[in-house]
Amino acid sequence: MSPRLLAAPLVLGLLLGAGHAWSAPQQPESASPHPWRDLYGDALIFDVLRDGKAVGRYETRFHGDDRQWRVEARMELDVRWLLWRFSFRYQGIERWRDGRLETLEVRIDEDDDTRRHLFTRQGQWLHSSDGEKIRLPVLPTHHYDAAVVNSERVVNTLTGEVNQVDVEPVGREMLEAEGRRLEAMRYRYRGELDNTDVWYDRKGRWVGLSFLDKKGVEVTFRCRRCGQGT
Repeated sequence: MSPRLLAAPLVLGLLLGAGHAWSAPQQPESASPHPWRDLYGDALIFDVLRDGKAVGRYETRFHGDDRQWRVEARMELDVRWLLWRFSFRYQGIERWRDGRLETLEVRIDEDDDTRRHLFTRQGQWLHSSDGEKIRLPVLPTHHYDAAVVNSERVVNTLTGEVNQVDVEPVGREMLEAEGRRLEAMRYRYRGELDNTDVWYDRKGRWVGLSFLDKKGVEVTFRCRRCGQGT
């Protein structure tokens, strides 16, 4: 398997965990909405399919205002095949202030194994709990920000490592989203994060994802709720 999951953040990338309770930051009445409101509203929701069969759900939710906001990504996967069972829960939380990533916290529960990654900004660097130091700006593999297609490196939220990438445009395609067909640009990840394709519509909204899991089976994210006025 991954902003951008893989292994689906990936994704990539991907999500639910028990653990910490997070509360939305207080908003003064005069505050403007968070910067993703016009594009997505307050949430993105995807059905997750493995080899064409529904196995889970992925959500991205936005909280806060135009100065301080939080992005929370969650995924739940349950795969069954004969006697084989696989359970995956992912939770990734980004905290932003004035357009700068302040913290990134990830919890992954994979069957009986739990992993955590914590990144905290110090000046122009993002410091990880594993001792890694990452030059800012950099985007996690949560995919909602289309600016990632211009990136040469990303924070792989599944591994907690920085991946060097080359994101190539493949072409425009018709994609199923929100129960209908829409046109979107397909991009392909090359480099240290490969076997992953991502789709954005003409407004820059994330509307699809595809990657190969550890067994080489295709996993796709089919958008159920892609944003305002899709």
